[in-house]
Amino acid sequence: MTVDEGLAFLQTHQPMPDDTALSEELVRVYDEVRRLFIDHPDARCIPLFLTSFGDGDGFGVYQLVEDVLRHFSRDTVVPHLKKALTHGRRSIRY
Repeated sequence: MTVDEGLAFLQTHQPMPDDTALSEELVRVYDEVRRLFIDHPDARCIPLFLTSFGDGDGFGVYQLVEDVLRHFSRDTVVPHLKKALTHGRRSIRY
């Protein structure tokens, strides 16, 4: 998977389905995208990850998104985090 394909996946899944409708295959691809951006940091993924959370925990994968964010400075992440905290969807604010 390329960075552009990873970004396209995240753009398509804004947000991911709630856990009650989330397939194992979709979670697997989401985790693959997460690992891609750990290996190939690209700041364009930050707002996409922060607004990708469906209701639930994504079978434990959503908590691992912090591993992606660690590659970026606070100055880069905080503006996107502030915006996500005002999102209308509770699962994204959470």
